[in-house]
This record gives sequence, structure tokens and C-alpha cells, in this order.
Amino acid sequence: LFKDTHPTQQHSLSLSGGSEHVRYFISGAYNYEEGVFRKNTDKLNKINFRAKFDFDINKYMRLSNNTSYYRSSYFYPGRSSVNQIFSLMTVHALASYPAYNPDGTALAMTHFADNNYIMDGMWAVLVNDGHKNQDINDNLFNTTELTIKPLKQLEIKANFTYGLNLERDQNRSVKAYYSKYPGELIASTGNRFVNRLQEITKTQEYYATNVFATYTDTFNEKHNVKLMGGFNWETKHIKDLAAIG
Repeated sequence: LFKDTHPTQQHSLSLSGGSEHVRYFISGAYNYEEGVFRKNTDKLNKINFRAKFDFDINKYMRLSNNTSYYRSSYFYPGRSSVNQIFSLMTVHALASYPAYNPDGTALAMTHFADNNYIMDGMWAVLVNDGHKNQDINDNLFNTTELTIKPLKQLEIKANFTYGLNLERDQNRSVKAYYSKYPGELIASTGNRFVNRLQEITKTQEYYATNVFATYTDTFNEKHNVKLMGGFNWETKHIKDLAAIG
């Protein structure tokens, strides 16, 4: 059921620099990881990216931007949830049972398990390429900020943030076949072996704006004064769609 190896890859790159009036920082990373299942193993891909820019428009104004992006793609076998595989390993699945019959077909039911499906049929699902799932998540955030300093004591900041989170889940299941006798294929029955496709999309969009001013001064070298005032607005839109066929 499990492999002896667990391959992983990690790659990263970052750049930074600038001049007296321009500064930047860019970084990115890629991760790849395989799971422990021997047949139709699960696979995880992750991408991270961040970029920061800051430059002086003139001696009174500065503009900055901060962008981050994250994407993950997880492929796994089974039906609907990878956690089912681990939980069903304890159901009618003794270590003494072989994974396959002598003719190469999947072993799914045996009288040693009181004619119950081994792993409640999950082993027959794992060896069937038609059962597959993929969860994809994209996350994007961007903040742009303008800083104005008309006086030594006064600083005004205005920023806008946009965020997007997009989650897409796809679950595909088909009939699974096994054999109890040589030369005979039997179609598994039950809700785990239905020919079905399910797709779910969840979208979240986030908007935020902040405008605030800070006044700081010192009088007679003894008295410190700091005043701050501002405005905040933010909203989030959520949309979920699901289809089963």
C-alpha cells in the first residue's frame, strides 16, 4: 500500500537592490512533493511569489507596491477525501491479505473478511485510475500605497488592497472492478463506486482602502504631540458554485 521513498523538491530564488530613490525585492519558490501511496500516489505542487517596489516620486511623495501570489495543486486518489484512505486502512484490511490476485486483478472481497470489502472497497478504488481528485487553490494579494509628506511634522498615507482567493475542487469516481474467481470480473456496488463527477468552485474577493494622516511635533524640547486621523473601508464578496453529474 505504501512506498519506501518520499520524493520532494524545493527551489527558491530572491533578488533585491535599488538606488537612492528606488528599492525592490523579488522572491519566488517552487515545491513538489509525492505522497506515500504505492499506486496512484498523491502529488502536491506549490508556487510562492512576492514582489515589493518602493520609489520616491519627489522629495514629498513616495509610492510603494507589495504583491504576493500563492498557488497549490494537490492530486490524490480515492473518493472525495484523502483522509478516507487512512481511516479505512483499519477496516477489514489485515496485513496478511495480498494486494492482488494471482491473475493480477485487485483483491476486494474475501471470505476471510466475512465477505466484506477490504478497506470497505477502498483498495479497489486505489488501483483504479478512474478515481482521481484535484484541489487547486490560488491566492493573490496586492497593496499599493502613496505616502505624502508636505511638512516635516505631517505624513499622509493612502493605500488600496485587493485580494483574491480561488478554490477549485474536482472529484471523479467510476465503477471499480475486482475478481473472486479467475477470469471473472465483478463491478463493485455502493456509493463509493458511482460513476460521478463533482466540481466545486469557491471565490472570495477582498477590497480595502485606508487614508490617514499623522502629525507629530515637539514643543520647547519637552512636550511631544502626536495626532492621527483617518478613514477605512473594506468589503468582501463570496461566491460558491457546485455541480454534480
